[in-house]
Amino acid sequence: NGRFLLLMASDCYLTDPDYIAHGLKHFDDPTVAGVIGQGVFDDADRLDTIQRIFTLVNVLDVVESHHEDVYEVAFIETRCDLVRKEALERIGFWFEGLYNSTEDQDISAHMRECGYRLLQDKKMKFSLDFGQTEDNLYKIFKKQYKYAHGQGYIFLRYGLDHHTMTGDQENRRHRIRHRLIQIAMAPMPLLLVLSFQSTPAALVLAAIVLARGAHYWNSAAGLLTGMNRLFGAAVGIGCDVTYGTSFLTSLVYWALKDPSIVRLGRPATNVTPRL
Repeated sequence: NGRFLLLMASDCYLTDPDYIAHGLKHFDDPTVAGVIGQGVFDDADRLDTIQRIFTLVNVLDVVESHHEDVYEVAFIETRCDLVRKEALERIGFWFEGLYNSTEDQDISAHMRECGYRLLQDKKMKFSLDFGQTEDNLYKIFKKQYKYAHGQGYIFLRYGLDHHTMTGDQENRRHRIRHRLIQIAMAPMPLLLVLSFQSTPAALVLAAIVLARGAHYWNSAAGLLTGMNRLFGAAVGIGCDVTYGTSFLTSLVYWALKDPSIVRLGRPATNVTPRL
């Protein structure tokens, strides 16, 4: 019955008693449809190896920084977000075909098409934990698949421009680069097989894979140690191929399932709620 909603994921919880009051102040601007804070791990020391690898392969922004400003961003993440109910009503709420997979980006892009703005206020902190959807290796790969499957829909409907608004935040820029590299890594296993009889080509491809592994190894500093760090790098390469393959195949899936969404970022001719 209220004018605003608080969207909370099962792995998030509030620790700041002023979180809601602070966030609601941003809605004095009628163009603001959503406000997100920053999630941080309440106790990073208790994360197990699988959770640390999940953090690594998804480039999670979970470390407090000195840049605690307010940024206009492309999407909220439906972790612990305040949303103007009127904006959700206008877009017809959620597309359930993206359940647990980029539905946050879909509602965000749809609201922005309607002229609304989305903000991230990094002074608003909430605690982030892990649920039961990323507590083993299989689920890590499953999430990579589902994330990419939803991203195919987002790309076809809203185009790459949806991702370019980073609010001048390095982490968001890093995540864009990370996902693009993952897509580029999709054909790597096939290319390695095809290059079997060509030593120079095989060496070049092997060097690319090793360079990507070295990237994960370096990025894991502070998260993983010893053999776990090497294991994390190997899992990272596997996640690259999984994500990239899922994204490319999802383009075909979504284009065949609903050709009307293939706009590639062109403005919607009639922005109306979904029925």
